[in-house]
Amino acid sequence: MAFVKLLACLFLCFQYVCAMNPVLPDNVCEVYYKPGDLVIGGMVPLYTGGNPCGEALLWQVVEVVEMFAYAVESINNRTDVLPNIKLGFEIRNDCGNKDIALWTAMTLLSTIGTQEFEAVCGQQSRLNTKAIVGIVGPSRTATSSVAARVGRLFRVPVISFAATSDELSNPADFPYFLRTVPSDNFQAGAILDLLLYFNWKYITLLYSADTYGIRGAHQLQLLAEKRGICIGLTLPLPGFASEDNLIDLANALNSPKIAKVIVLVSIKETAESLLKAVDKVKFDERITWVGSDGWGSSIARSDVNHVVHGCIFVQLYSEKVPEFHAYFKNLYYNRSLTKNPWYDTYIEKWKESTLKLNKTDKSGIPSFPVPTLDFETVAINAVYAFAFALHDFIKHHCGGHLPCKQLNPIDGEEFLSFLLNVTFQGASGDNFHFDENGDTGGIYKFRNLQFIDGTYQLVDVGMWDPSNKSYPFWIQENSIQWGHERTNPGNSTCREVCLPGYIPVPLERKCCWGCRKCPDNAIAINNTECSACPDLQWPDSDFRACIRLVPQGLSYCHPTVILLIIFACIGMVMTILAVCGLLRYLDHPLMKASSRELSVLNLLGVFLAIITHIPLLLPPTTDSCAAAEVMLTTSFTLTYAPTLLKVNRIFRIFNAGKKSARRPRCVGPRDQVFIISVIVVIQILAACCSASINPSKPNYMFTSPRRDNIELYCTLGTGFLISVGYNGIIIVACCFYAFKARKVPSNYNESKFIAASVYSTVVVCVSLIPVYTTAVGAVQKVSALCAALLLTAYITLVCLYLPKLYAIHFVNNDGDLQIQNWRTSSTRVGLEMRPQSMQNQSMLNVKGVPVTQT
Repeated sequence: MAFVKLLACLFLCFQYVCAMNPVLPDNVCEVYYKPGDLVIGGMVPLYTGGNPCGEALLWQVVEVVEMFAYAVESINNRTDVLPNIKLGFEIRNDCGNKDIALWTAMTLLSTIGTQEFEAVCGQQSRLNTKAIVGIVGPSRTATSSVAARVGRLFRVPVISFAATSDELSNPADFPYFLRTVPSDNFQAGAILDLLLYFNWKYITLLYSADTYGIRGAHQLQLLAEKRGICIGLTLPLPGFASEDNLIDLANALNSPKIAKVIVLVSIKETAESLLKAVDKVKFDERITWVGSDGWGSSIARSDVNHVVHGCIFVQLYSEKVPEFHAYFKNLYYNRSLTKNPWYDTYIEKWKESTLKLNKTDKSGIPSFPVPTLDFETVAINAVYAFAFALHDFIKHHCGGHLPCKQLNPIDGEEFLSFLLNVTFQGASGDNFHFDENGDTGGIYKFRNLQFIDGTYQLVDVGMWDPSNKSYPFWIQENSIQWGHERTNPGNSTCREVCLPGYIPVPLERKCCWGCRKCPDNAIAINNTECSACPDLQWPDSDFRACIRLVPQGLSYCHPTVILLIIFACIGMVMTILAVCGLLRYLDHPLMKASSRELSVLNLLGVFLAIITHIPLLLPPTTDSCAAAEVMLTTSFTLTYAPTLLKVNRIFRIFNAGKKSARRPRCVGPRDQVFIISVIVVIQILAACCSASINPSKPNYMFTSPRRDNIELYCTLGTGFLISVGYNGIIIVACCFYAFKARKVPSNYNESKFIAASVYSTVVVCVSLIPVYTTAVGAVQKVSALCAALLLTAYITLVCLYLPKLYAIHFVNNDGDLQIQNWRTSSTRVGLEMRPQSMQNQSMLNVKGVPVTQT
């Protein structure tokens, strides 16, 4: 059913083309014919530049026509192939147009077509009276697909020497189509290997909007995705686009956002139209062109060759055939050897091109035309394939002799099987054969367009041969001449080069990647993802591996540590001076009144608080942390337990004096010292138990955000809270009794200094809690504790001892309050001042209640 539909479709198309008779160009009637016992048809695009066909002869295609004629002649001159049988040919122009190709194929193969050809071109144009056994050509994919469908209709094989689209490899759609040129699958592989060699992983792909370009671009896209090459922009090129549209396209390609490598898969005419537009704009000199075989073979002779100077073309590898070159040269000197209707025009065009390029005998260029197209072996092999298959067919059915009834006509289906199985020595000397799809393997060469001796020339710079297991791909990079005097292939990626510690991230533009820095504590794994290092590790300088960090204690060069040490030293000096003052004036009434024993213990606590800086600032160890915990809590107890008893004693004495003259209990020195001892021992026991059960110990301090250092500091154990609570009760009790003693007469003002001291301590302790808990570094935590200790020490010294010592040394010694006599009374609690003249204003006798003597 499908075959019937195809038949009907082709006949309808043929009738449509026949209706075009008034507009069919005259050049479709030109035929190059050579009679023979068996005739092979030929279809080539000899004219172009118009619709459906132009008037300008593609003079290089005439070389292909003569390759066809040479191959037939070489077969006829052999005795081992088709002996006693003469091979003929009939070559026609298909204009590279599908409609004309359909008309040409039908007129070659069908009886109706023969009549139509005679009707259009005249009976004298129809020289061949024998059936066509096969068609060589067409050279383009679009026209080959049409000819292949006609061949399927009439069961006549078609062998193309230049159609490369992989679409034609489908035996279900094109069972009678074969080719001596490899499919675009091979060319796409060669182009991608070239791109990868130069690390061009971001490209622009342009293609002609025909079967060759569309299928070739599609195959490139499929393979590029698998090979890691990104096609940032893909654009089709219409065959008849206006000049303005092409200039707009050229300007778009010139954008800095476009890839610096442009791959152009196109037929010759479309490629040259684009390059003419590119020539009219100031194009980026960094752009490199990579061309397919569809337009590269003739670029050196093109008017726009300078536009793609340095371009690299991928072309089918085809060796020169010396015998054909000799034949071609002989034609020039003996025109009678050929009846090629296009040969004279070819010579004229060749001479024009030679003069235009200043090619003369003096420059070493031959004075006769030399074939320039790289189709020699594939074109000759197409004719050879028919000849050797016919030889095998005739030998099988006719014993190698004519006449033979199996040849009138030849069974195309059976003949196709002989073609698919034919094996012969090709024009290059290698064995040639088709695969099951009618295709053959491919070898490609890389050619570089170079400017040498004033002319543009294509120079071979590499080879791509997948059948060569040792060297499937090689290129001579030092032989390449890059355009615009560049010395290197340049870079064509849309990917930033990421520094160590950065990973690539996709950007908005297709295929484009930027760099994102990993977190400071992370390494880049395979340059694709960030992985955070464990807690005690940090990335190395290359951010490739995590290395272990050595925890560090406080640095003694840190400004905060230096200030703490300075103030601690000043505090120790002040404490020592206070102790010296206490010892110097030990028997002074003011000293006695403030309880010398409690003052000594109080100053001991102050000194202990100051020297607690030593274990806090030392490199943290288990011992230093335990010592710091015990010393810190004990220093507070020693500082504020005596202060508590002092203010309690004052309050009780003055409160009891309001009621009676009896001495309050437990206000004597021994009692006071005993109570202090009990309080301190309890604190020491609690601190020791805490240090034993859940001791303070060194711990790591991680900065936020993380940095490449780990600090060690002493983490206070949970038992420390018991000691803190114990000291808190003492300080709160101090505050309570300081408040209760606020109305003590101003002459006896030590209670007010005690109140100022404990109130300030409460403020310091309350402020310490948020500062300590929110500190983000060991320096902050340790300095907060040290600062709190220093402040309590300084407050105690300034509030309790500085006024007292000042009064003793500066006020009493000035004679304002001369003390002449002291008397100790064992029956009264308190201290009396002599002489009697000063009793009325004594600062030690308040409301008739003597102050207790120590």
